[in-house]
Amino acid sequence: MGFAPQKPSSAQNIALTNSTVSSEAIISNTTLTADFGIVVDPAEPEFSISYQFDGIKIKAQDIFTSFLDAMTISAQYDNYTIGAEIHAAKSISGDVVLSTWEIGDTLGMTRKRLKRALIIIWEGLIIGKQHVQPSRFEGMTFRLSLRGKSIGAGRILKFDSVESGTAEIEVSKERR
Repeated sequence: MGFAPQKPSSAQNIALTNSTVSSEAIISNTTLTADFGIVVDPAEPEFSISYQFDGIKIKAQDIFTSFLDAMTISAQYDNYTIGAEIHAAKSISGDVVLSTWEIGDTLGMTRKRLKRALIIIWEGLIIGKQHVQPSRFEGMTFRLSLRGKSIGAGRILKFDSVESGTAEIEVSKERR
């Protein structure tokens, strides 16, 4: 199967690679451990995910359980339901939140595309399936595009604890 990576704008100044993951999504970035790039879905080449890692390390079990919660939230809806947002998919520890929201053309943001994006991000970027890219257990932001127009965005965010001076988060954990 031959797939061509999406061409970046000249402002992005990134070199293209033609690597595939098990879902056969194409990852375009500067190196195998790039902090940003674009993933194109081969099942729907007009659907792409641009991403940027933030460098904040997160425990593997926290990322896994936040993805599991996100998939559980999405699974309760029909694939073609529009309004695909996840306000807060939480990790088991409560320290990590995965959230998504719609932007732009909300008709394109279906639950099916959201689930597909989560699978591609998990397999291609987080766990680095098939050694295309090493595992990256850290926070990130991502933007979902259809035919070059943004339809959604999201983030995986780790909340700091008291050691970073965010005592309010610790207090909210105690109230649970």
